[in-house]
Amino acid sequence: MKILLLSDGLGWIVDRLSNKMKELIPQDIEVDYYTTITPDEFIRKANKVDIVHFNNWDVIRQLQLIPQIKSEVLISVRSFRYPDYVSELQKFFNFHIINPKQKEFFPNATYIPDPIFDYFKPDHKFRVGMAFDDNSYNREYKGYNLVKKVCDDLGIEVVVAKGIKPEDMPKWYKSIDLYVCASVNEGQSTPVMECLALNKPVLTTQVGIPALLNVHFAERTYDSLKKEIGKFYTSEQVKDYNWDSVAKQFNDLYERILDDN
Repeated sequence: MKILLLSDGLGWIVDRLSNKMKELIPQDIEVDYYTTITPDEFIRKANKVDIVHFNNWDVIRQLQLIPQIKSEVLISVRSFRYPDYVSELQKFFNFHIINPKQKEFFPNATYIPDPIFDYFKPDHKFRVGMAFDDNSYNREYKGYNLVKKVCDDLGIEVVVAKGIKPEDMPKWYKSIDLYVCASVNEGQSTPVMECLALNKPVLTTQVGIPALLNVHFAERTYDSLKKEIGKFYTSEQVKDYNWDSVAKQFNDLYERILDDN
């Protein structure tokens, strides 16, 4: 199968996506740029491939030329800006969307999310921090035992600040991803305030933390803490947005387009 994959401009994000697709998808793919390709060159290349894939949907420059080609056309919609001519386009072309909400406007489109490049990976395991005088009583009163159970089940790390000098606490706060206060009761909670001063996210139970501050609240239960901590564990939420998965979905889409036509 031969595919002409058209990007917007050299060096932009769609260009990087297109070249990665060329690397991973087991088809004969040529990457070019619809912003610079001449009409004659576009027609010549388009008629030598099976599928012309506009990897960004700004196809206004080529609309009048598309009737001259015999290949199947696939258009990727990468915004919520839908021109007047979109209803006409949907009658003739295949569409790919990157956001499931776009199904409202493109009901027959194939949803494939944009993947995340491999170099965007965390440099450490997700780390929840707590600060208290570590003893058996406080582990229960401060909610450590409960938070530890949640973190173990989520597959993340919980660390307790102990033996750290006050002047070294800022460095410790910066080493965690989320501070959790799950105490039975607190006054103002110095660690919470210190984390907020460092722009670190804080999740806390209703223990006297000032409601005017930008903190996130959870009930002092396993289910509530797991749900709320999970909202901050963002790398887990996008783990399926990987290149192997997306490349396979595009390859399946290309093959389906040809099979259907």
